[in-house]
Amino acid sequence: MAVASFKPHLKILIIGAGPAGAAAAIFAARNGWEVSLLDRRSDVLTTDPVEPKVGESLPPSVQPLLMELGLWEDFQHTSHLPTYGIQSLWGSDRVIHRDYLAHPLGQGWHLDRRVFEKQLVHKAVDTGADLIIGAVMQNAKFVADQWEVSWLNDGQPTQERFDFILDGSGRNAWLARRQGVARLYEHQQLALIRFLKMPTDFLDSTGLIETTPSGWWYTALIPGNRLATTFFCRPGKEDRETWGTGAGWKQLYEAAPHTAARITKATDALTTPRFIAADSSRLESFYGPGWLSIGDAALTLDPVSSHGITMALVTARDAVGAIQQKQAGRSDAFTAYDALLSATFNQYAHQRMQLYRSERRFTGSTYW
Repeated sequence: MAVASFKPHLKILIIGAGPAGAAAAIFAARNGWEVSLLDRRSDVLTTDPVEPKVGESLPPSVQPLLMELGLWEDFQHTSHLPTYGIQSLWGSDRVIHRDYLAHPLGQGWHLDRRVFEKQLVHKAVDTGADLIIGAVMQNAKFVADQWEVSWLNDGQPTQERFDFILDGSGRNAWLARRQGVARLYEHQQLALIRFLKMPTDFLDSTGLIETTPSGWWYTALIPGNRLATTFFCRPGKEDRETWGTGAGWKQLYEAAPHTAARITKATDALTTPRFIAADSSRLESFYGPGWLSIGDAALTLDPVSSHGITMALVTARDAVGAIQQKQAGRSDAFTAYDALLSATFNQYAHQRMQLYRSERRFTGSTYW
């Protein structure tokens, strides 16, 4: 498979300034490469949104990655909330505690997700990346070992050439789709999310997982005395219309008594219930001529794995490493990156199926 010509200095475009894209920009800029970090959102650096952003958990194992990114010191001095474990009711009616204090790196964290992303983006800019926000991609064409890329910014067309593109555009996988790469779905489901205001004396920072015959709940306290609530499910059209209402959402959590005990402590609803995609999926191929995919553009894992953000950072690091290796003469660097992500996804899919089967045996529900 053809790849971009080797050059001591590379001009890199990274599509998407989420965790994967921003982390890749940090690693790439450190190599002295010319890095453009492009995102269609105009609120990339906003930390006071109307509602929090989904995706709040980091396990203890992320600490070395934050150190590699040069983010660890800043991370410790912001509003992220320490969490010391997870409670789960899965395949059993007993609460199982997984205590992070037994982990050699100590606690995990429940993030203010927008603050975390802002930290990553600022670090990328400080490291040398050029941040371009409010930019809508128009076209990308690989010609003579270079990309001809065009986008609109405030309605004004821009066109530039790049040696390489990292696709960090999320589940949309903007570039990969335009290269004809299919997305393969291992498990399709939706997440019904809602954020609640909690009293200041609610101090339980453990994550809570609880299953029902229709799906499973995850709740977690996040900074600002807010409770993130998510119900993972596969509703039909009628259920989707019902569950997305306040009354339908209430019926769902009432079927999960431990979750209900948390939710009923809330003092206010910050948002209305809404559905977002929560599929397990991967690209058929994670690379092509002149590009690699990273983060959710490459693969999405069931949230039960608790590795979404961690995988975003890992794929960012490993993709930049693959480019370095290819520049150093390793001919199989990109196929090795592809094989690593494939093996990771296959292992995850096997573990997910085993976990869901345990709940199916317990509840007898067809959801599982």
